[in-house]
Amino acid sequence: METQPHVLPVDEPIVLINVGWMKEYRGPSNDPTIGGHRYLQKHQLGHEAWNFEPIDGRLYGYIPGSSEIKLRRIGGVKGAEQVDGITVVWIARDPEKSGRTKVVGWYRSATVHKSKGHHRMVRGSIDLEYQIDAPADMAILLTADQRVYGLLPVSKTPC
Repeated sequence: METQPHVLPVDEPIVLINVGWMKEYRGPSNDPTIGGHRYLQKHQLGHEAWNFEPIDGRLYGYIPGSSEIKLRRIGGVKGAEQVDGITVVWIARDPEKSGRTKVVGWYRSATVHKSKGHHRMVRGSIDLEYQIDAPADMAILLTADQRVYGLLPVSKTPC
């Protein structure tokens, strides 16, 4: 993953994906997934737990819930099953900072698929279906103390 300054890119379409809060996103070892998603209310490990654990130089991003992305909003043509060249910004609610939603990291030059199932694999004992993939060297995972980019709730956003 990149080690250069942490600057959010603006030269590609951007998608924000809300996931559970973790320190590393590299598997379950002493790093529970904390969040309000329905699945996380009953389980300590979200499927996004491996979003920053590379396999053969690539990262695979899990989107909580059964999400179908409207690809036309990010530059896809009608009927497209995927769009390349997207910046995916992973956001999560910080459990220690009044529940503020923060940027935890991003993938650049990602491929975003309309629906799940394009990348299936077993991690730990969980059968996962990923919807996003990107080169690992085009990704940034911010450490917990670097996660200073906060987002306002939609109802408080001016516009």
